Amino acid sequence: MARRIRLASASSRRLNWLTEHLNGLAMIDAKPLVGEEKTTDGEVSNQVTRVLEDKISRARLQYYLESQTSEERETLLPPDLWVVSDTLVEDPNDVNSALGQPQNEISALRMLLDLSGRRHLVWSGTAIIDFSKPEPIINRYIESAVVEFQSLDESVLSMLISSGSWKGKAGAYDMAGKAEEFTQLVEGEKVTVLGFASQAIEEIRRIIAHSDSNS
Repeated sequence: MARRIRLASASSRRLNWLTEHLNGLAMIDAKPLVGEEKTTDGEVSNQVTRVLEDKISRARLQYYLESQTSEERETLLPPDLWVVSDTLVEDPNDVNSALGQPQNEISALRMLLDLSGRRHLVWSGTAIIDFSKPEPIINRYIESAVVEFQSLDESVLSMLISSGSWKGKAGAYDMAGKAEEFTQLVEGEKVTVLGFASQAIEEIRRIIAHSDSNS
């Protein structure tokens, strides 16, 4: 039987990527974390670490609450392998500022103008939480990638905005979507830009392989 994995994220991009690249090796249960995300400051490289730790804490609480509810109702327990992740786009003008998800077309346009014709860093922090042991095993991974945007003229900007591809995307773009032909990966792994630390994906594959060998 395929290993059940909880992807604790509301990101359809993460779900699609994980589903495609695990290629049927796991049953992915996607469900966002409850509670509000903490905001933080300092360098973006440190921000992503702190946000990831907050998500780990929320995931642990959510797992135990869901497990308790399942036992009381005698329903299926939640998966015991959880994946939490956070991705931040670093403002090319300020290492202490992250470009989050734009609230509207105007903020999306501002972000794209900021990134146009320039290189920027993308940070992804991913944690793999194994609840199958009495004390959860948590592996954390932080990675960065460098992305370069072409200079975006008015027609391209108009297309990117009107397409709605900026919605729900840090930095107002999706490297696996409409923005793909206007961006280039200069350094690092594409999966880092799309929402996961690449080492975390290798760890998931290792855990699944180990589960299969013991079944």
